[in-house]
Amino acid sequence: MSSIAPRAVVRLAQAALGGLVLSLAALSGASAQYYSPGYGGPPPGYYRGGPPPGYDDGYYRPRRRVAAGNVCVTSRGACEHGQFYPIGSGCVCFIPGVGKKRGAIRY
Repeated sequence: MSSIAPRAVVRLAQAALGGLVLSLAALSGASAQYYSPGYGGPPPGYYRGGPPPGYDDGYYRPRRRVAAGNVCVTSRGACEHGQFYPIGSGCVCFIPGVGKKRGAIRY
């Protein structure tokens, strides 16, 4: 019978396997591909340029407009602001007899 206990053999094998994995990970290079002028650049077609003038392939769509309103709605009433803000953003109204109330832009 061996002088080393079975648990010790398993732990020794695990330690050896772990060391092997760590050494292989340390020796392998980074897999991220950073393209800078000194390293040759990306392969052809890596960056997609804009379409030629007058050509629309459906990929380049106009940006969606943000819904905006100028009516601030509070629990005590509503007031109108002179400038448009995104719907749902916070606002403040001065309600006569109540004072300043916080609300949200709705319309």
